[in-house]
Amino acid sequence: NVDLYGYGSSFEHTIAMKGACLASDNTVHYVKGLACIHSYAQEVGVVLVDGGELHGEDLVLQSGHAVKSGGAVFARGNALVDLWHSVLSKNDAQTGGGMYVTESSNVNLTNTTVRGNVASVSGGGCFITSTSTIFTINSTFSKNTATEGGHIQVTATSDLNAFSTKFEGAHASKKGGGISVMTGGRSKTIMCAFEENFGTYGGAIFVDGCVAEVINCSFTGNSAGDLGYGGAMYAEKQGHFDVS
Repeated sequence: NVDLYGYGSSFEHTIAMKGACLASDNTVHYVKGLACIHSYAQEVGVVLVDGGELHGEDLVLQSGHAVKSGGAVFARGNALVDLWHSVLSKNDAQTGGGMYVTESSNVNLTNTTVRGNVASVSGGGCFITSTSTIFTINSTFSKNTATEGGHIQVTATSDLNAFSTKFEGAHASKKGGGISVMTGGRSKTIMCAFEENFGTYGGAIFVDGCVAEVINCSFTGNSAGDLGYGGAMYAEKQGHFDVS
């Protein structure tokens, strides 16, 4: 195990092929009070969790850039990422501007903010694929941007479980301003708020060939624009919503 207590310390302008700020390879990291700012990953992940575990509290991952995937965090190989009271802000990548989660990995976000991240393709805040899971509680996704899945894109038999989480101000030029659920993905949102999100197909949630379960959630000011479809929700190819 590796314990790293930053107590307000920062790593700035760091560069690497993978894991520009921090890399965990089948290792358990406990990190508290550290900021990674203006890091550059030539392939994936300002923070790389490869088959290991990252338990982080009071982390700030800001203005990171990954050429391919995972502007702030890239998790793969049965990795586990637990973040509390942390901020992922203004990071960018092709896929997964804030986070890219794959290969049966799991992410838990508690009282965490994912804000202002950009993906040129999919998953502005987070991209989840290959039987992976993300669980959010009392967290906020704000002003993330992508072509599909402004805040989150879920695909390839992966799962999103969100409880008491706010999804606000996202922009997707195509599908799923807030959340895009595709190709066997699953989504369950409970007591969540969707506010002022935009997507040409599904301002708040887009579903393609799978199921999104929505329980006691509120939808306010979401939009598909004058030429779009489904200001709040849009389903295609036998996709459907269970709303209660």
